[in-house]
Amino acid sequence: IFIDASLDAESVYVQAQALLTLRVFHSVSLYDDSSLTPLQIGDARVEQLGEPRTYEQIINGVRHGVIELRYAIFPLKSGQLTIPSQVFSATPVLRNRSELGPFGSRPGSLTRVRSPQIPLTVKPIPADYPQGAPWLPARSLSLEESWNPSPEALLVGDSLTRTVRLSAEGLASVQLPPLRQPELAGLRSYPDQPRLNDRQSESGISGSREESLALVPTRSDSFVLPQVELFWWNTKSDRLERAVLAPRTLNVADNPQLLEEPRSLPGEAASTQPPSPLWPWQLSTLLLGCTSLLGFALW
Repeated sequence: IFIDASLDAESVYVQAQALLTLRVFHSVSLYDDSSLTPLQIGDARVEQLGEPRTYEQIINGVRHGVIELRYAIFPLKSGQLTIPSQVFSATPVLRNRSELGPFGSRPGSLTRVRSPQIPLTVKPIPADYPQGAPWLPARSLSLEESWNPSPEALLVGDSLTRTVRLSAEGLASVQLPPLRQPELAGLRSYPDQPRLNDRQSESGISGSREESLALVPTRSDSFVLPQVELFWWNTKSDRLERAVLAPRTLNVADNPQLLEEPRSLPGEAASTQPPSPLWPWQLSTLLLGCTSLLGFALW
């Protein structure tokens, strides 16, 4: 029984993703009491990628069972980071060669193997990264928008929803920044709660952030939504890149259903009805009061 650990890169940028692969090899059968110490790193955020995988591999002509675990590591500060060793404990099944029956096996002693410590160099934010921009080190990043309904042929009072989706490979959804929402006079906006989602794959974690904004024009005009711009650092090509949503113009026309009713022209006789008289109600109320007093007196 032996254990091996490897990183996908010797150095990463701060807050970028590093993938740790841990494999336990065993050429003997193991009981179900095997365990592995949890991976804990003080200056990094660690997430296990899925459940452990089991398969077989031939090494030097000997068939080995393999238990594979993968972790996504996000360093929180620059400098030298050490991936600590992990301890795998298991009890092997020993075969007694002198007995060929079903009771020819016995448990061996508890075995512990330790993975090696791995150094990881964490690089700081590059000096040429724009000041004040959120730091986004990713393998890929995309910025998209969608509309419901289509923003064509808008009328005053119509409601439409703009959804902006930010996706990044190599970043978790909690690392993605909120997007700037437009505030224009004559265009009411109602933001919705952002939707965060994380997806795990062979390349690690891919996060996404969706923000929806309901827009209602209150007057006829042309409204220009400003462009949405995000800087990010491509960790594959090691260079600065930019994701942009182009400006969008919304042309809003008058809504005939919301126009005021036409007023009567001068000289037209306004149809008026005389107010209904109040004396029947007053008389009935007086009669009711008198009969009530008479009833109380007789009682």
